[in-house]
Amino acid sequence: DYDNRTTRNDGRIKLNYYYKFNDKSKFESGIQVNLAYRNFNYLFKTFNWNTNQWFNDPTYTNKFDFRNNVYAAFATYSNSLEALELDYQLGLRAEQTDRLLQQITLNKDYAYNRVHLFPSINLLKKIDLAQQLQFSYSRRINRPFEGALNPFPNYSDSYALAIGNPDLKPELINSFELNYQNTIGGVFLSAQTYYRNTENTFQQTALIGPDGRLNLSFGNIAKTYSLGSELSAGFSLAQWFRLDPALNLYKTHLEGKLKDNSYEQNGFVWSGRLRSTLYFSPETRFQVSLFYTAKQKILQGEIDPVVNLTLSLRQELLDKKLIVTATAQNLFNTGRFKLFTDAGNGTLLYLTANPEAPVFNITLSYNFNNFKNTSKVNDRVDVNLNTGF
Repeated sequence: DYDNRTTRNDGRIKLNYYYKFNDKSKFESGIQVNLAYRNFNYLFKTFNWNTNQWFNDPTYTNKFDFRNNVYAAFATYSNSLEALELDYQLGLRAEQTDRLLQQITLNKDYAYNRVHLFPSINLLKKIDLAQQLQFSYSRRINRPFEGALNPFPNYSDSYALAIGNPDLKPELINSFELNYQNTIGGVFLSAQTYYRNTENTFQQTALIGPDGRLNLSFGNIAKTYSLGSELSAGFSLAQWFRLDPALNLYKTHLEGKLKDNSYEQNGFVWSGRLRSTLYFSPETRFQVSLFYTAKQKILQGEIDPVVNLTLSLRQELLDKKLIVTATAQNLFNTGRFKLFTDAGNGTLLYLTANPEAPVFNITLSYNFNNFKNTSKVNDRVDVNLNTGF
């Protein structure tokens, strides 16, 4: 018998300052705190036929607390070079990651505390009233989820062992993007090309241990390079109904080393997104988002196609100062994916991962000064919301 007694407490505090020198010159700064406190208690019970009672199985039962707080500050400055008819924005964001995993069962603590800097550059060239060209550089972060960090061993059977890696580092992504946008007859069109390289790429690892058992874990084992293009559109079929489809095509290259073995993978991947929005009123909207990602390469194998569905309801109150958003993710448990891994020595692994489903979130946001947000940098405090396996 299995009982998952997990509690999650997340919160966000955000404060922005905005100053407009003139119509073109603006300065914005702010701070943001993302708080995540989670308590995981996995209780496994085995039935004793001799005593006719259930008892806790210490081989599988484990408990750990997880703190993943992010403290961030940013500043941006935007202006225009009138001689070149070019708008620009320069930004810098600093983030402190405060991560602590307390494995209560093992009586061990694992801390990660580091500050990262994230510069950004955005250039905008308007060709005419309908067309514009954009270039941007940004540096982003992707943090590992708690399921990849828990060091308590999980023995699925006598042949396999799964264990997290509490020393995992966040991924750091450098992104260069060139984007062309046009509006034709009320239809918004966008064609974006991009190049991204990722440092400290973390992926699942599979190795055969000295005892012949298959050991599954996670590691920062690769560097990833992606070159691709994303085509997107946006149009309204009625005043109350809007569609936003997108298609992403890209080529990936992965290289890394695990133990004494070097790996290299090349692949072509495509993904699609269809977002539909229903406007019940100017203050109330309902959104359905469908995502699909085709088969993709990982360092030791590949991941089968993944489908995910997200529903959200947004309500604006108090003259749009208070915003309430309810979200349902992985509502029909379609987010599961199948993983194929070559562990070496002729051992092939086929694994099905099942994220928690469904996941419901309610977000409250209050704007003390209801001005239009002109900066992208202040919203890039990237807290990974994956809920584990």
